[in-house]
Amino acid sequence: LGEHIPSAMILQISNQTVVQVLLQVNGTNVVESFVTRINSVEGLQVMFQYQFPMDSQLHREQGEFLTPTVNVSVKAQVTSLLVLTRLVAQLDERVEVKQIYDFWSG
Repeated sequence: LGEHIPSAMILQISNQTVVQVLLQVNGTNVVESFVTRINSVEGLQVMFQYQFPMDSQLHREQGEFLTPTVNVSVKAQVTSLLVLTRLVAQLDERVEVKQIYDFWSG
């Protein structure tokens, strides 16, 4: 929707004006710049980021060079949600929307 209609805006999701978006970023080298971009957009705020410790350990044990993933939790005003999806689309396969929660408790 956001790519095909640039002026589109979502007003509510399940009667909520704020949602939580879980993003998965492939590659720790792009996390900082992506977080900075998200935080510069009105209505978007990175709340925290985390990485599962087993991911890094598994990569070392298998002797493979795999790009580690970082999970990023974003508090998003629903009216800014399509802006976020457009940012994600610009980064191709390095960032993926994993889940959008229709409530924010924070």
